[in-house]
Amino acid sequence: MDKLGKVIAFHPVRSGLKLFYEVIEPDGETRWGGERAFDAISWLNLAPKGSRLLVSGWESDDLDAQPVGQPLDVTEMYQLLKGVN
Repeated sequence: MDKLGKVIAFHPVRSGLKLFYEVIEPDGETRWGGERAFDAISWLNLAPKGSRLLVSGWESDDLDAQPVGQPLDVTEMYQLLKGVN
């Protein structure tokens, strides 16, 4: 079996979940929240040092939205990809 054959998918590539991004300042206040990853990165870059980027999944119909699990803090992953320590 090749190396890719050992990869396990935990989340389907396409799902009905809506993603919601939040930029949280060091004091815990929300600086920005929305559905666009590009905007989230832009706001994170404008936020004070020590701010965090959270992403959460939501199940939604036309009237209600319910969170699925806990928000994930993806700040460190973004910083590693960007090359910031």
